[in-house]
Amino acid sequence: MKHTAEIKKPSIEFINAESGVDFHWWQKNATPLHSHTYYEIVVIYEGPVTQICNDKKYAMEKGDIFLLKPGDVHMFLASPTSSQLNFSIVKNEFRKICNNTEPTLFDKINEQSPIKIKISDAELNYIVELADKIKIGNPEQSKTPYNTMIKNIIFNLVNSIYNHFEIESLNNDLPTWMVDYINVLSKPENIGKKIADIYDLAPYSQSMLNIYFKKYLNKTLVAYMRQLRLDYGAKLLIHSNYPISLIANKISYTTSHFIHEFSSLYGTSPAEYRNKLNKNR
Repeated sequence: MKHTAEIKKPSIEFINAESGVDFHWWQKNATPLHSHTYYEIVVIYEGPVTQICNDKKYAMEKGDIFLLKPGDVHMFLASPTSSQLNFSIVKNEFRKICNNTEPTLFDKINEQSPIKIKISDAELNYIVELADKIKIGNPEQSKTPYNTMIKNIIFNLVNSIYNHFEIESLNNDLPTWMVDYINVLSKPENIGKKIADIYDLAPYSQSMLNIYFKKYLNKTLVAYMRQLRLDYGAKLLIHSNYPISLIANKISYTTSHFIHEFSSLYGTSPAEYRNKLNKNR
């Protein structure tokens, strides 16, 4: 589809020009074909939403993230039930956030943009929780907390995009059945299952699974599940306000075992890990 309509270049008035970030809730939003001079991250809260970007159509639903770079030409075709969160950020600020996550991430995003990924319900709920506080507050009365909260959300979204790249890179080297199996293991409802139940989800025996995991990932399935659980626990520490005891329970650990295992893998306790990230955002 080639665009025949006029391409608009809307100007955005950032709440604080020095911070270079802004945020809007949109409902039933339809837009003309347009482009921006800044980065935009769209989070779908309720769908469906159709987006046309650079002559390509994307069907979007709840939990989808869409990242656009400056110059991307796009438009939204909303539905009566659609709702989305739009975050805007200027290039220099976006580069800083990317560099805080991984030094090469900014270049990867610009090479692949636009980017469409899906986040978990826990991540979406945490973002909406923060966004609700922004919507309720009056930014004119307190600009600094407003902008800090937006940057906090964008940091979380950029972290999710980075994790997506890491998983995608890994999947390129694995057999199709193993990619499917790992995706099943990564679902929140499976992360906390007993190892015996994890083996039952696979199309191969326990001994064959361990052979394949050693061959392709250089670790046993048990070791892989330990890493997966602790990484999921780290993600909940970042993306939620859940107490540490609840996070431990979600990955089938006691609180003391979770603290011990997390500290062994990450070199810091769960509480210290969460506090450090909160200070850096």
